[in-house]
Amino acid sequence: MSNENLHEALCRARSQFETVVKNRKGVHGSRYADIFEVIDKSYKHLSSEKISCVTVFRHNPGGANPETGLVVEPLTTIVTTVTHAPSNQSVESELPIEVNFKDLMGFGKNATYLRRYQIVALLYLAAEDAENISSGAEKSKGRTLVPNGKVSAAEPLTATIDSQSATPPPEPTYTAWREDTVARSGKWSERTWGELERAARDSEEHGYLLWLKDKKEVTGNTLRKALFCLWTIEHGRANSAASDQPL
Repeated sequence: MSNENLHEALCRARSQFETVVKNRKGVHGSRYADIFEVIDKSYKHLSSEKISCVTVFRHNPGGANPETGLVVEPLTTIVTTVTHAPSNQSVESELPIEVNFKDLMGFGKNATYLRRYQIVALLYLAAEDAENISSGAEKSKGRTLVPNGKVSAAEPLTATIDSQSATPPPEPTYTAWREDTVARSGKWSERTWGELERAARDSEEHGYLLWLKDKKEVTGNTLRKALFCLWTIEHGRANSAASDQPL
Protein backbone atom coordinates (compact mmCIF):
# COMPACT_ATOMS: atom_id res chain seq x y z
CA MET A 1 0.00 0.00 0.00
CA SER A 2 1.35 3.41 -0.99
CA ASN A 3 1.80 6.07 1.68
CA GLU A 4 1.99 8.95 -0.78
CA ASN A 5 -0.72 11.04 0.91
CA LEU A 6 0.83 10.55 4.35
CA HIS A 7 4.30 11.57 3.20
CA GLU A 8 3.00 14.64 1.37
CA ALA A 9 1.13 15.74 4.50
CA LEU A 10 4.20 15.05 6.65
CA CYS A 11 6.34 17.20 4.36
CA ARG A 12 3.92 20.09 4.74
CA ALA A 13 3.81 19.66 8.51
CA ARG A 14 7.59 19.39 8.84
CA SER A 15 8.07 22.66 6.96
CA GLN A 16 6.23 24.32 9.86
CA PHE A 17 7.99 22.54 12.74
CA GLU A 18 9.65 24.85 15.23
CA THR A 19 13.20 24.37 16.47
CA VAL A 20 13.43 21.59 19.05
CA VAL A 21 15.73 22.70 21.87
CA LYS A 22 17.87 20.45 24.04
CA ASN A 23 16.29 21.48 27.34
CA ARG A 24 17.42 18.68 29.68
CA LYS A 25 20.74 17.30 30.90
CA GLY A 26 21.23 13.53 31.10
CA VAL A 27 22.98 11.61 33.87
CA HIS A 28 26.14 11.40 31.75
CA GLY A 29 26.23 15.14 31.09
CA SER A 30 24.87 15.15 27.54
CA ARG A 31 21.96 17.43 26.74
CA TYR A 32 18.74 16.30 25.05
CA ALA A 33 15.19 17.45 24.27
CA ASP A 34 12.59 15.83 26.51
CA ILE A 35 9.34 14.41 25.16
CA PHE A 36 7.34 17.50 26.15
CA GLU A 37 9.63 19.70 24.04
CA VAL A 38 9.37 17.30 21.09
CA ILE A 39 5.57 17.22 21.29
CA ASP A 40 5.21 20.97 21.82
CA LYS A 41 7.21 21.85 18.71
CA SER A 42 5.60 19.35 16.33
CA TYR A 43 2.13 18.04 17.25
CA LYS A 44 0.14 21.19 16.53
CA HIS A 45 1.55 21.24 12.99
CA LEU A 46 0.72 17.55 12.57
CA SER A 47 -2.85 18.30 13.64
CA SER A 48 -3.17 21.05 11.04
CA GLU A 49 -2.44 18.41 8.37
CA LYS A 50 -4.85 15.91 10.00
CA ILE A 51 -1.99 13.68 11.13
CA SER A 52 -2.16 11.82 14.43
CA CYS A 53 0.70 10.34 16.43
CA VAL A 54 -0.42 7.69 18.92
CA THR A 55 1.50 5.34 21.21
CA VAL A 56 0.07 2.04 22.52
CA PHE A 57 1.38 -1.18 24.06
CA ARG A 58 0.95 -4.59 22.45
CA HIS A 59 1.22 -7.81 24.40
CA ASN A 60 1.67 -11.31 23.04
CA PRO A 61 1.05 -13.77 25.89
CA GLY A 62 3.13 -16.40 24.15
CA GLY A 63 2.57 -20.12 24.46
CA ALA A 64 2.73 -23.08 22.10
CA ASN A 65 1.72 -22.67 18.48
CA PRO A 66 -0.85 -25.45 17.80
CA GLU A 67 0.26 -25.79 14.18
CA THR A 68 4.04 -25.82 14.59
CA GLY A 69 4.40 -26.83 18.22
CA LEU A 70 6.91 -24.05 18.74
CA VAL A 71 6.76 -22.25 22.07
CA VAL A 72 6.75 -18.45 21.87
CA GLU A 73 7.91 -16.41 24.84
CA PRO A 74 5.60 -13.62 26.09
CA LEU A 75 6.47 -10.28 24.55
CA THR A 76 5.31 -6.71 25.16
CA THR A 77 6.11 -3.96 22.68
CA ILE A 78 5.61 -0.21 22.56
CA VAL A 79 4.16 0.96 19.25
CA THR A 80 4.06 4.55 18.01
CA THR A 81 1.99 5.12 14.87
CA VAL A 82 1.77 8.20 12.65
CA THR A 83 -1.50 8.20 10.69
CA HIS A 84 -2.92 10.48 8.00
CA ALA A 85 -6.62 10.54 8.90
CA PRO A 86 -8.13 11.38 5.46
CA SER A 87 -6.34 8.52 3.69
CA ASN A 88 -5.86 6.19 6.68
CA GLN A 89 -2.25 5.72 5.59
CA SER A 90 0.20 5.14 8.43
CA VAL A 91 3.75 4.29 9.43
CA GLU A 92 4.78 2.85 12.78
CA SER A 93 7.73 2.01 14.98
CA GLU A 94 7.58 -1.03 17.29
CA LEU A 95 10.14 -1.81 19.99
CA PRO A 96 10.21 -4.48 22.71
CA ILE A 97 9.90 -3.27 26.29
CA GLU A 98 10.25 -5.15 29.57
CA VAL A 99 7.23 -4.93 31.87
CA ASN A 100 8.03 -4.96 35.58
CA PHE A 101 4.95 -4.46 37.76
CA LYS A 102 7.19 -4.22 40.83
CA ASP A 103 8.79 -1.09 39.38
CA LEU A 104 6.09 0.79 37.48
CA MET A 105 7.98 4.07 37.81
CA GLY A 106 10.97 2.54 36.06
CA PHE A 107 8.67 1.03 33.43
CA GLY A 108 7.10 4.44 32.77
CA LYS A 109 10.52 6.03 32.47
CA ASN A 110 11.66 3.42 29.95
CA ALA A 111 8.41 3.77 27.99
CA THR A 112 8.80 7.55 27.79
CA TYR A 113 12.41 7.14 26.66
CA LEU A 114 11.48 4.73 23.87
CA ARG A 115 8.45 6.77 22.84
CA ARG A 116 10.58 9.90 22.50
CA TYR A 117 13.04 8.11 20.23
CA GLN A 118 10.22 6.68 18.14
CA ILE A 119 8.62 10.10 17.62
CA VAL A 120 11.96 11.72 16.77
CA ALA A 121 12.68 8.98 14.22
CA LEU A 122 9.22 8.93 12.64
CA LEU A 123 9.05 12.72 12.29
CA TYR A 124 12.75 13.09 11.41
CA LEU A 125 13.40 15.62 14.16
CA ALA A 126 16.74 16.90 15.42
CA ALA A 127 17.29 18.99 18.53
CA GLU A 128 19.63 21.98 18.76
CA ASP A 129 21.61 23.35 21.68
CA ALA A 130 19.88 26.32 23.28
CA GLU A 131 22.91 28.58 22.79
CA ASN A 132 22.74 27.98 19.03
CA ILE A 133 19.37 29.72 18.89
CA SER A 134 19.91 32.32 21.61
CA SER A 135 19.74 36.09 21.15
CA GLY A 136 21.19 37.27 17.87
CA ALA A 137 20.34 34.11 15.95
CA GLU A 138 17.45 34.77 13.58
CA LYS A 139 15.06 31.87 13.18
CA SER A 140 12.49 31.05 10.56
CA LYS A 141 10.45 27.96 11.37
CA GLY A 142 13.37 25.99 12.73
CA ARG A 143 16.05 27.44 10.46
CA THR A 144 18.89 29.73 11.58
CA LEU A 145 20.37 32.60 9.60
CA VAL A 146 24.05 31.98 8.87
CA PRO A 147 26.77 34.52 7.90
CA ASN A 148 25.81 36.82 5.02
CA GLY A 149 22.90 34.61 3.97
CA LYS A 150 19.14 35.05 4.10
CA VAL A 151 17.18 31.89 4.70
CA SER A 152 13.54 31.34 3.91
CA ALA A 153 11.43 28.26 4.59
CA ALA A 154 11.80 27.14 0.98
CA GLU A 155 15.56 27.75 0.71
CA PRO A 156 18.47 25.54 1.86
CA LEU A 157 20.55 26.63 4.83
CA THR A 158 23.46 28.29 3.01
CA ALA A 159 25.90 31.15 3.37
CA THR A 160 27.01 33.19 0.36
CA ILE A 161 30.65 34.25 0.03
CA ASP A 162 31.24 37.30 -2.14
CA SER A 163 34.90 37.04 -3.11
CA GLN A 164 34.83 40.47 -4.80
CA SER A 165 33.41 42.40 -1.86
CA ALA A 166 35.73 44.81 -0.07
CA THR A 167 33.41 45.02 2.92
CA PRO A 168 33.88 42.20 5.45
CA PRO A 169 30.74 40.13 6.04
CA PRO A 170 29.05 40.65 9.40
CA GLU A 171 29.90 38.68 12.52
CA PRO A 172 28.21 35.26 12.20
CA THR A 173 24.83 34.89 13.82
CA TYR A 174 25.17 31.12 13.57
CA THR A 175 26.39 30.88 17.15
CA ALA A 176 27.57 27.30 16.92
CA TRP A 177 30.88 28.81 15.79
CA ARG A 178 31.53 29.89 19.33
CA GLU A 179 31.49 26.30 20.52
CA ASP A 180 34.33 25.34 18.21
CA THR A 181 37.92 25.24 19.37
CA VAL A 182 38.78 27.34 16.36
CA ALA A 183 36.71 30.28 17.61
CA ARG A 184 38.23 30.18 21.08
CA SER A 185 41.91 29.48 20.58
CA GLY A 186 45.07 31.36 19.68
CA LYS A 187 45.07 34.25 17.23
CA TRP A 188 41.64 33.29 15.87
CA SER A 189 39.84 34.13 19.12
CA GLU A 190 39.90 37.87 18.39
CA ARG A 191 39.45 37.69 14.62
CA THR A 192 36.34 39.15 13.02
CA TRP A 193 34.27 36.97 10.72
CA GLY A 194 35.43 38.98 7.70
CA GLU A 195 39.09 38.33 8.53
CA LEU A 196 38.51 34.62 8.96
CA GLU A 197 36.55 34.43 5.71
CA ARG A 198 39.30 36.26 3.78
CA ALA A 199 41.94 34.00 5.30
CA ALA A 200 40.01 30.97 4.08
CA ARG A 201 39.87 32.43 0.55
CA ASP A 202 43.50 33.54 0.38
CA SER A 203 45.25 30.51 1.88
CA GLU A 204 47.33 28.44 -0.55
CA GLU A 205 48.47 25.92 2.05
CA HIS A 206 45.60 23.50 2.08
CA GLY A 207 43.74 21.53 -0.58
CA TYR A 208 40.41 21.97 1.14
CA LEU A 209 40.80 25.74 1.24
CA LEU A 210 41.74 25.83 -2.44
CA TRP A 211 38.42 24.15 -3.13
CA LEU A 212 36.59 26.52 -0.79
CA LYS A 213 38.08 29.53 -2.60
CA ASP A 214 36.08 28.86 -5.74
CA LYS A 215 32.79 28.17 -4.01
CA LYS A 216 30.02 30.73 -4.21
CA GLU A 217 27.65 29.00 -1.80
CA VAL A 218 28.61 26.66 1.00
CA THR A 219 26.73 25.24 3.93
CA GLY A 220 27.22 26.42 7.47
CA ASN A 221 28.86 23.06 8.24
CA THR A 222 31.37 23.59 5.42
CA LEU A 223 32.33 26.98 6.82
CA ARG A 224 32.92 25.42 10.22
CA LYS A 225 35.23 22.87 8.60
CA ALA A 226 37.09 25.69 6.85
CA LEU A 227 37.75 27.46 10.14
CA PHE A 228 39.00 24.22 11.65
CA CYS A 229 41.39 23.84 8.70
CA LEU A 230 42.74 27.33 9.41
CA TRP A 231 43.26 26.37 13.03
CA THR A 232 45.17 23.20 12.10
CA ILE A 233 47.36 25.15 9.66
CA GLU A 234 48.13 27.77 12.30
CA HIS A 235 49.17 25.05 14.76
CA GLY A 236 51.16 23.05 12.21
CA ARG A 237 48.89 20.02 12.31
CA ALA A 238 47.12 20.23 8.95
CA ASN A 239 46.11 16.86 7.59
CA SER A 240 45.46 17.10 3.87
CA ALA A 241 44.10 13.56 3.62
CA ALA A 242 41.42 14.23 6.19
CA SER A 243 40.54 17.69 4.95
CA ASP A 244 40.03 16.61 1.35
CA GLN A 245 37.21 14.26 2.28
CA PRO A 246 33.92 14.97 0.49
CA LEU A 247 31.25 16.93 2.34
